[in-house]
Amino acid sequence: MSEVEELKSIRKKLFPDRGPKMLPTLKHKWFVHKNKAVGGWSVPFPTADRSVIARSQRHFLQHNKQRPVQLFTYVTFPYLLLALAAWVLGGLWLLAAKFKAGREFILKHPRLLSGGLVGFDPSEKAMNNLNFSFTLYGKGWKDKMAEPTDRHTEKPDKTLVVKVSGNNPAYGATCVALVLSAVTIVQQADKMPASGGVYTPGVAFAKTTLIEDLHKHGVKFELVSVKER
Repeated sequence: MSEVEELKSIRKKLFPDRGPKMLPTLKHKWFVHKNKAVGGWSVPFPTADRSVIARSQRHFLQHNKQRPVQLFTYVTFPYLLLALAAWVLGGLWLLAAKFKAGREFILKHPRLLSGGLVGFDPSEKAMNNLNFSFTLYGKGWKDKMAEPTDRHTEKPDKTLVVKVSGNNPAYGATCVALVLSAVTIVQQADKMPASGGVYTPGVAFAKTTLIEDLHKHGVKFELVSVKER
């Protein structure tokens, strides 16, 4: 987080052309808000995921003529008070991360700026009792346009909800994903991008069975609902 501005500069050099602007534009909600899609109260969740996904979408637009998705990430809490506390603590954390002294303080006292959620040397029991869940809520259109950059004149008429969940994200699911990714590269090289190089996971593993393999090993991908009007 301390190098956010430098990252922006690097990305501008790598991708001077930001690509076509998709309309209608998805608006980012900066403050605490009621999340009707998943239930609860949500606050912005700054991660590298959005940038990685954006690079994947750029590739699919250029090489497969697929319309890019617009994405923002949030973390959701069951109660308004918890969401407000997370919003305040998150702001303090982001501010502290911009300075060397602040980063050192965060590393030495992680519990203070995480509300006691992050500490040192978690027990095996604590790790195994920790679950994670991502809800992907998408809105779009049933019918495809002739070109991926064409603008729909009607409002979105289709919603899709997908849930990704698992156990022990830091020391369990991450390790499983890493090992399965390595195995996939070795065993399914013919389904990887032929030219080699540096790719995002979404591009590199798009044609492989990685998602199915993750599902078999505890990282669940569930299609919750599909609605059309």
